[in-house]
Amino acid sequence: MKKKWLIISAVVLVVIALAVAVPVYIYMQNNYVAKVAGEKISKSEYLFYLNGSKYEMESIQGITDENSRIEFWNTTSDGETLKDTLKNNTLQRLKENKILLIKAKENGTKLSSDDKDYITQTIDYIVENNFGGKRIEADKALKEQYGITLSKYENILADSILIENFLYSELDRLTPSDEEVSKYFEENKADMDTVSVRHILFMTVDSTTGASLSENEIKAKEQKANEVKDRILAGEDMIALVNELSEDPGKTSNQGLYTFNKFDSYLEEEFKEWALSAKVGDVGVVLTDTGYHVMRLEAREPGTLEDTKDGITATLANEALEKEMKEWFSDEKYNVDINEKVFDSINVI
Repeated sequence: MKKKWLIISAVVLVVIALAVAVPVYIYMQNNYVAKVAGEKISKSEYLFYLNGSKYEMESIQGITDENSRIEFWNTTSDGETLKDTLKNNTLQRLKENKILLIKAKENGTKLSSDDKDYITQTIDYIVENNFGGKRIEADKALKEQYGITLSKYENILADSILIENFLYSELDRLTPSDEEVSKYFEENKADMDTVSVRHILFMTVDSTTGASLSENEIKAKEQKANEVKDRILAGEDMIALVNELSEDPGKTSNQGLYTFNKFDSYLEEEFKEWALSAKVGDVGVVLTDTGYHVMRLEAREPGTLEDTKDGITATLANEALEKEMKEWFSDEKYNVDINEKVFDSINVI
C-alpha cells in the first residue's frame, strides 16, 4: 500500500506542476509588446520607457492635476493623439535599442568590471537613499511608478551601458584620418570662426523643476526681452544690464559672455546658430528651451585647424556612425513584430 501511495503522489505532483506551469508559460510567452529579430521587448521594459517619457513631458508642461493630464494626452496633432504618439515613439525607441543590443552582442562587446561595479552601486544608492536600505520597498515603488522590478531595472541599466560601450567602440573604429580632417577644415573654413557673444537671459522654465512657466508669464518674459534689446540698441551699458537683469546663474563669473565655435556642445543650438551667423555688433532676441536671450555679438575670429581638429574628428565619426545606424534601423530583418493584444492594452492615462 505504501508503495502504491508514493506512485499516486508522484502522479498528482506532476499534474499539479503542469497545471501551474502551463498558465505561467502562456503568460511569459504573451507578456511582451513586440519582437525585433527574435529579441523580445517585454511589457515591463516598455512601461519603464513609456512612463519615464510620460513623467518628463508632464513635468515640462507643468501638469499637476488629473484633468490637465487627460486634456494634454488627448490633444491631437497631425491626426494622432499625443498619447498614441508617445506609445509609437516609445516602441520605435525600443526597436532601435534592441537593434543596437543585437549589434553589440554580435561585436562581442562586454561590460567591464567597472561597469558592473557602477550598476551595483547605482542600485544600492537607490535602495539606500530613497528607501532606507529596504529593497522590498524599493522594488514595490519602482513597480508601481514604472511597471518594473528592481532586478529588471538593473538589466535595463546593464543593456544601456552595453550599448553605450558598443557605440564608443564604433566611433573609435570610424575615427577619420588627419588628411580627412584637414580636408574638411579647408572645405568649411567659412564656418570655423570662433565667436564671443554676450547675453541676458529671461527664463521661461522654472529654475528648480524645469517645468514650463504659464503662457502669460512667458509672454511677459518675451516683452521684457524686447524692451531690453531696445535699451541696448539705444546705447545702455549691456554689462550693467546683465548684472541687473539676467537670470543666467553664470553671469557672476562671466558677465554673460560666452566664447565658442560650432563644435562646442554645451550651448543650445538656437543660441549658437544666431551667434555664428551674426555680425559683430548685431543685437537680437533668441528663444531656446531655456528662455529668451537678448544677445549681442562682441567678436569674431577666424578658426584654426588646431582649435577645431577635435570637433571635426568627432563630427566626421558621428556622421559615419549615424549613417551606419540608419542602415541598421531600416534593415527589413529588424522589422518590429508587434504583439497587438498587449500593445493595445497599454494605456498612457
